[in-house]
Amino acid sequence: MRRIIDCHTHFFNAAHWPLRGILRANLGRLPALLLEGLVQSIRYNTEEDPQLDVRVTELGADLLASPFVNSGFEFAARGSSAPPAGLPVGRLGQAEVVHDLVAHLSDDLVLADDAETERFLHEYSDEDTIALATESAAEFIAVGGSVPAAGLRDAASFRRGAIESALRNYINEVASDLKDHQKSLLLHLLEFLRQAQRSEIQLVSEYMGMVRDPVLLVHHMMDLQVPYFEGSVPFDFKRQVRRLRKLSSLYPGKLVGFVAYDPYRGDLDEVTKAVTEGFCGVKIYPPTGYRIIGNGDSKRGVSDVIADISDGKLNGVKMDERLLAFYRMCVHPDRDVPIMCHCNNSGFERGPRMRIPNYDGEGHEDGTGNLCDPRSLFQLMENRGFANLRLCFAHAGGHTWFDETRENGRLTWVEPGVDWRNVKDFCHSVYLACRRFPNVYCDFGHLVEAMDLPHGKALRNRLIDLIDRESQPYGDFKFFDKVVFGSDYYMPNEHGDYGEYARQFAAIFGKAPLAEYADAFFVENAKRFLNLPGFLKRCGPSLTSRERAAFTQLAV
Repeated sequence: MRRIIDCHTHFFNAAHWPLRGILRANLGRLPALLLEGLVQSIRYNTEEDPQLDVRVTELGADLLASPFVNSGFEFAARGSSAPPAGLPVGRLGQAEVVHDLVAHLSDDLVLADDAETERFLHEYSDEDTIALATESAAEFIAVGGSVPAAGLRDAASFRRGAIESALRNYINEVASDLKDHQKSLLLHLLEFLRQAQRSEIQLVSEYMGMVRDPVLLVHHMMDLQVPYFEGSVPFDFKRQVRRLRKLSSLYPGKLVGFVAYDPYRGDLDEVTKAVTEGFCGVKIYPPTGYRIIGNGDSKRGVSDVIADISDGKLNGVKMDERLLAFYRMCVHPDRDVPIMCHCNNSGFERGPRMRIPNYDGEGHEDGTGNLCDPRSLFQLMENRGFANLRLCFAHAGGHTWFDETRENGRLTWVEPGVDWRNVKDFCHSVYLACRRFPNVYCDFGHLVEAMDLPHGKALRNRLIDLIDRESQPYGDFKFFDKVVFGSDYYMPNEHGDYGEYARQFAAIFGKAPLAEYADAFFVENAKRFLNLPGFLKRCGPSLTSRERAAFTQLAV
């Protein structure tokens, strides 16, 4: 495996997610009892490493709290030679994912006499499963639950079968009203919640095993509590910040984090503190319900959406005020903090069915993922004076990178001199931003289609075409100085594991003419985006001595 900096990974787990709100936003009208059962089952089975609640201190006694030593990440001899076994990792279909989630529901909940759940099962379960489940549950309830353990297991088993059947059929019905990419993401959400029950250290250990000795893994928090709250049990955001900072310190110089900023929460003081106490940058996530800027605009504004999500506490103008304060904090010359901004038209959308004004103000699109339109960045940088903002577009805009449409024998692409306002394709807009602004980058995270041979060839052909465009007058900057490797581990990947993903990109960049740009793509561009000298200046006193030494060497 070649040397890589992976600019886009995740090591948070389900303990940091407002599960009830996320499931309700994506699955709609699940019976309250069943929804609560899924939430509690996921929470109960999510592992947390107690040592991540220990504050970051200088290495010494603190080293004993870490399961890893030195740079090889071998497990220390502390009574165990391997991490605890997590849930099995693999590419599962809908039936397997639903089965795995239902299997962890408690028998009490499965056999509960609940009218809403009963109606749901009769409406959505297959006839054979509901007949068995109804008969066994009725017998169980009739005797007041006083049956032998074997009988209880049989009754619960039949009932689980009906719940599985109902959930599968219900999910199919929900998906039938969604766009193709949203259908896929609905299944991805369930698979993600299955995988997210592993501990943070288990997640790191698994990825380290896939990519071997990486140069650096950049991991991103996500703060979804406020937009998804809807009665979810609140979690402690500051505790999540502390735990993920501690996680980085256990892998000195191999892990570094981006703290999350959610303008719905608006806790800029906590984020500002985090980027001076060990976090390298900040992650923002517009699919939760906001644009990069322009939320209060008359044509493309989304004040109604924001008011709906915030229960009337915010509107578009107030949202822009919070975002501008955040950008000012990041771009300040004493900080120069990098931002990772989600950029495709999907993801964990707060409202997959919400009607969103498109950027042109000439119609509407379904789903808050459309709020990621990169043209908002041009609006921010050209009209608001943030031309030096350091920002990376995660996912590089999406999947047009695989488009093989040709005109006059050449792959079609946005042409030089085009007005950015007329560039509706996210990928084309991201490309223009990388060419025009000094500190704008993009990553190729979760472009998992590239793992299939035809799509991999299409992406390689696209990149070769862009080499020829480097000399054309798109702007003052070269695209191959701005694109970086990212995986988006551990988001569900139906094409393979993320070790295979990294190897596929190594193959794409492994032969001429792309080989000339491989070191830039996998390492050097990321180092510039991360602004490691600025990170050391901001956070030096808060880093352990091993972290300081490692990042000082990497910053050269």
